[in-house]
Amino acid sequence: EAAAQRSDKKPWFLYCNPRAQLLKEIERSSRVLKNSAIKCLSLFVGSMGLSGSTRMQASTVLMASVGWAIQYGENQETIKRRLQQFRQTWEDLSLFPLGKFTEKEAVCYQKSEYVIYNTKSFGVTVLTDTTERAPTFALSPFENVSNPADPPGWCYLSVPSAANSEIAWHHILKRKPRCLEWKEIKSFVGLEYLNGFTIGQNCLAERTRKTKAATQHLFDIEVVDQGFQFNFEEHNWRIRAPELTFFEHNLLLKLVLNIHSTLVMGILGRFESNLMTYVKPSNFKLIDRSIRYVQQLSTLEGNAEPDYSLVAETLFALKETLPPDEPIVLRVLEALKSR
Repeated sequence: EAAAQRSDKKPWFLYCNPRAQLLKEIERSSRVLKNSAIKCLSLFVGSMGLSGSTRMQASTVLMASVGWAIQYGENQETIKRRLQQFRQTWEDLSLFPLGKFTEKEAVCYQKSEYVIYNTKSFGVTVLTDTTERAPTFALSPFENVSNPADPPGWCYLSVPSAANSEIAWHHILKRKPRCLEWKEIKSFVGLEYLNGFTIGQNCLAERTRKTKAATQHLFDIEVVDQGFQFNFEEHNWRIRAPELTFFEHNLLLKLVLNIHSTLVMGILGRFESNLMTYVKPSNFKLIDRSIRYVQQLSTLEGNAEPDYSLVAETLFALKETLPPDEPIVLRVLEALKSR
């Protein structure tokens, strides 16, 4: 809405929900959809593979749509051909070799060890997958040197060719980072804070110190021969796709990493059925989601659906007492069973 007020060109609003549902239920979305100064495009992809986890299908279709539009403008025939080619590449790709990487990374976390993802060419894609794991599966996010009390994240990103974090961010973005230096919030969104993420060549040493010399496993992802390669200690996997552009290689890598990290968390019991049992009820949307997940799991177990208000009361009673690494959905379900 702000862009529509300021720009001579109509801004785009891309969304992955049914238009009728947004018009009926979400006032702020309805306002945008009815605004003639905004171009709206529905990219509805159905329910997420993991309920509520838009990091998978929804963000992928948005990335593909925007990326191809930037590359090819309004040349719809070219975009159609690129989509068909990408789909064919994806259908021809065997994901069987991914299993050993997934199992190994899960074992690392089961042993209270850590993983560092090293990359020079795929920084944005690797960064996106590794950071999105924290809110989706209730993990500790990347720690920052400005907050010494932060617990270490299970995984981290490193650009080993960069002498320091400032150079690493420039390498990832292909430009100097533009941060908000407003005095009220610069302490956690300013450039100094951003550079407090140790993602340069000193990442391994800093992570080793932070984790009190715990084992750090290195997972390398790099450009190789018109594609990319995974090297995770004794495991190696090369994916060649000479028919794809570099943007499409990133899109392909995103799909592979999203599947990999989701299955790692499945091995570790961070979801049940397709429900995020470790969801953090930190706002009204997530509180409502947690309540509905408890109701769904109860019916999946063959029990009557518990009353919404009863689940809510139980959730609020437990919410402040559980440690951060506890699945509140399952704990609420257990509490209701014991009543």
